[in-house]
Amino acid sequence: LMRIKEEGKEKYRIGNLVFNKENSEISSEKASLHLNHKECEVMEFLVNNQERTIDKQELEKRVWANEEKNENIVTMYIAFLQDKFSALGANIRINDKNGYVLEKIV
Repeated sequence: LMRIKEEGKEKYRIGNLVFNKENSEISSEKASLHLNHKECEVMEFLVNNQERTIDKQELEKRVWANEEKNENIVTMYIAFLQDKFSALGANIRINDKNGYVLEKIV
């Protein structure tokens, strides 16, 4: 993870992707994709907690707090992000074996 300061905006480089929270987008050399509000919150939480694995309940509590939600909401949003990573040719993924953590694909 590398924090990039650009014109007063914070961006994060993770592998070959750049996450721009202020613009709600992730981009690679290929293209840029918009993240909806919840995708952006999930991405931000994963980026800010890269040093540890986050369990499903913690992520759900952090992003959806007291909102009514589908029991598979976390799994769905992780899949949405994985699809966007794939579309951008990302060399990162969200490992979901025992929780969630961003990792480089080797």
